[in-house]
Amino acid sequence: MVPVISVLLLGGRCRSCGAAIPDHLLRIEVAATFAAALAIGVVPGAAELALSVAFLWVLIGQFYCDLLYFRLPDPLTFALFVLGLGLAFIDPSRSLGTAVLSAAVASASFLLIRWVYAHMRGREGLGLGDVKLMAGVGAAVGWADVPVVTLIAAVLALLVVLLDLLRGNAPKGDAPVPFGSYLCAATALVVVM
Repeated sequence: MVPVISVLLLGGRCRSCGAAIPDHLLRIEVAATFAAALAIGVVPGAAELALSVAFLWVLIGQFYCDLLYFRLPDPLTFALFVLGLGLAFIDPSRSLGTAVLSAAVASASFLLIRWVYAHMRGREGLGLGDVKLMAGVGAAVGWADVPVVTLIAAVLALLVVLLDLLRGNAPKGDAPVPFGSYLCAATALVVVM
């Protein structure tokens, strides 16, 4: 199997059984290819490139897990954290200590937001997966860019809601939002810029 090409040649069906291949698998493959090509264009050095591509691929995995299932799997979250530490380690302007501190501050901030929301509204508004995700985000981008990632994620989420409203699909007030997906997209933007 050759990703993307196989889907196109086989008409979106499995070669063995003829079952339809889910559309999101093609989107994941295209996103991973695009992320790697983008990283090749902007990231200097082989070690940083390898870590950046791996980091972006894990973000893509997390993006789709949250979007499709409202879950951010711990193995991917842990991998993101380790890769974020790796990115900090090879960055001469940062250290592992500041990366760990950034991860702790980012996670603690989201844990506080989760706690305050739950106490004010009487229901969960932010999952623990988002809190864990922020450890990897904080380690990779640093504490100063965590608010930027959060703001971009919020703007992206609002844009999606506005597009839904324009299409006549008004979301319900208590509809779940895969905010981790927006955090992943925002982190990818910050990492490649």
